[in-house]
Amino acid sequence: FLQGVSYSEIAAETGQPERDVNFDVCSRTVPLAQKLPGFQDWNPVEEVLHCLKPGTGCRDAPRAFSMQFRKATKAFGLVSSLIDSELELMYKDGQLCMMILKHVDDIKLVGSKEIIEALVQHLSRTFGKLTIEWHEFTFCGIKHVQDPQSKEITLDQTSFLQVIKPMSQPEVLTSPGENQMPETLQRHFLSLLMTVAYAVQSRPDIAVYIAALQKESKTATFAAARRLNKVLLWAQKNPKKITYRQLGSYPDCLALVSDSAFKAREDSGLSMRGMIAIRIDSKSLLKTGKMQCHLLHTVSKTQRHVTRSTFASELFAATDSMDYGLVQILSLEELIVGNLNWEQARELQQNSPEKMQTKLALIVDARSVTLAITAPVLKAPAENSALVSVAWLRDHLRNKVLNFLLWADTRVMISDGLTKGSINRESLHEVMSGEWNVHTPLILEEPRT
Repeated sequence: FLQGVSYSEIAAETGQPERDVNFDVCSRTVPLAQKLPGFQDWNPVEEVLHCLKPGTGCRDAPRAFSMQFRKATKAFGLVSSLIDSELELMYKDGQLCMMILKHVDDIKLVGSKEIIEALVQHLSRTFGKLTIEWHEFTFCGIKHVQDPQSKEITLDQTSFLQVIKPMSQPEVLTSPGENQMPETLQRHFLSLLMTVAYAVQSRPDIAVYIAALQKESKTATFAAARRLNKVLLWAQKNPKKITYRQLGSYPDCLALVSDSAFKAREDSGLSMRGMIAIRIDSKSLLKTGKMQCHLLHTVSKTQRHVTRSTFASELFAATDSMDYGLVQILSLEELIVGNLNWEQARELQQNSPEKMQTKLALIVDARSVTLAITAPVLKAPAENSALVSVAWLRDHLRNKVLNFLLWADTRVMISDGLTKGSINRESLHEVMSGEWNVHTPLILEEPRT
C-alpha cells in the first residue's frame, strides 16, 4: 500500500482538500524511530508523526493504491469500462485484445500470453516483482480453473464452503425453535449467515434460503439457526461449479429470465423476486432443446415495491430485471464496438437502439404481464400504481430497446429456484453448467395493433 499515491497527489487529482493525518507510536517504537536520520531529537511527548502517504491501516490506503494502479494501467493503454471503473479494456485495430478486472492489488487478466506478460513487465517497473498464476487461481474468494486445451472455465467456492463450521452449541440443537437466541448466539448466527451468503456468488441454488434467513437476522430464533446449519451442510455435501464452455456461435443476446413469488409478508407486503441473466445466441431463443449459454448474474431478494397481486409482483420483478439489463448491455456492447462514453451510450439506447450489436431479451412466465405490455391500447391495471411500469416496458419494446419479450412455460422457468425453496434445483444446476433445456418453446410476444 505504500506504493500508492501520496495525500498531496490525491488532493491534486480529486480537487478535495488535502487530508492532514498524524499518529502516535507505542513506547517500544520510540527508540527505533530515533535511530532514523533527522529523528534523533524526536520527542513523542510533544510531537507526532506526520503521514505523507496512506499506508496499511489507513482508510485511504486502498484508494491511494488504486489510483497509482490506474495510472500504470492507463499508461499501458487500458481504458476503464463505462459501467465499472475496475474493469479495464484494451483495443488494437478496433478489436478487443485484453481485459483486466482489479480488486485492490489482485488482477484477473484475459488476453494472449504475450500481452499479459507485457503488462506484468510494465507493472513491475512501478510495483516490483509480480507473480502470475496461469489457468488456476483464486480471485475474490472464487476459485477459477481453465482447461489449457478446451479453454473451458469453471468457477467454484467449494474450498471456501468446506472450512465453514455450523453452529454446534448444545442450546442451538436442543432449545425450542420458536425461542429467540441470546445476544451472543445472535452475533454468531449473523456472522455465519454473512459468511455463507458470500458463497452465493457461485451457488445461486442456495440464494433463496439465504435471503429468507436474512429477513430473520435481527430476531433470529433457534429454528433459524438450525435451518442455516442445514443449508450450509447441504452446500458442503453437494458441491457445484459454474461452467463457461466455448459456444458454437457468438452470444449476441443478453437474456433476463425474471420471476416472482407472490406470498406477501403480513408485516411488510413485500414478496420475492428472482432473475437469471445469461448470454446466448439470439437465433436459438425460439428453438427447443438444450440451449448453450453463459451465466452472468443471479438475483434472489425481496421486491422493492409493495405488491397486492401476482400481476404486480411479476411486473415489478420484470422492471427491476430491465433496470439491470439496460446497464449491463452497455458493458457487453463495449466488448464489440469499443469504449463508450455516456453521451454515446445515451444516443445508442434512446435514439439508435437498432445500432446496438447486443440484443436484449426479457423472459417472464406471467402471460397477463406480456399481454398488458403488448395490448393495442394501454389500460390501467387493477393496481393503478403498476400503470407506469407497464407503459415503461411497453415503450422500450416498441422502440426496440427491448428486442424480445417472451413468455415461458413454468416448466422451463429456470429462475423459479431463486424465488421458491421447495422446488427441484436441477434446472438451476443445468444453467450453472452452461445449458438451458428448453423442452417447451418460448413464445415471442410482439406489440399488437
